[in-house]
Amino acid sequence: RPMKRPNDTKANQQNKRQKTNREFVPLVTCRFFANGHCSNGDACTFKHDKDAVAVQDNSKKKIVCEFFKTGSCYKFDACPFSHDLKLEPCRFFHLNNNCKEANCPYSHDPLDDDMLAKLRKLTGPCRYYHFKGVCNQGDRCPFSHDDVDKNELEKVEASIHLCTFYHLDGACAKGDDCFYLHQEATAEQIAELKTKNKK
Repeated sequence: RPMKRPNDTKANQQNKRQKTNREFVPLVTCRFFANGHCSNGDACTFKHDKDAVAVQDNSKKKIVCEFFKTGSCYKFDACPFSHDLKLEPCRFFHLNNNCKEANCPYSHDPLDDDMLAKLRKLTGPCRYYHFKGVCNQGDRCPFSHDDVDKNELEKVEASIHLCTFYHLDGACAKGDDCFYLHQEATAEQIAELKTKNKK
């Protein structure tokens, strides 16, 4: 059976006035407040959720501030990121056990999975894994075995030099563990290697 909307009675008019006078409650979180600062303050029409900020702050505090690492963070205690460099592993210590800093601010502690992942972001792709197809260090390799795009691989390959011992002396004591290239080289590359070796 169809239902007809009732006419505006006094009760309906009073309900409308009450609804109009109700305080506005924002439902959508303000992204500026969540990032630490909203210039609109209490006048903002979006929700200022302190719990959301706390969660975000906690996650950011596990990431070292890139500006602080270069000595250029001027937010000091207000910075949402961490200024504790011990959250990142020391590349020099973990790659070749050769850190010359007496009071190194980076971590020399044994690598757990989280710190190993951070180290791999700092070191980049593993040359052995990506160019030789095998890495003897396996899952504990300090370099990344993740897939990388062609451009990134070309950059890494361009940074690898020919092995002097293999190409000039005919043998390399390190064999497959050598960090340098043992692949076939052109006459021009061999000539360039000889020139560099004379210096």
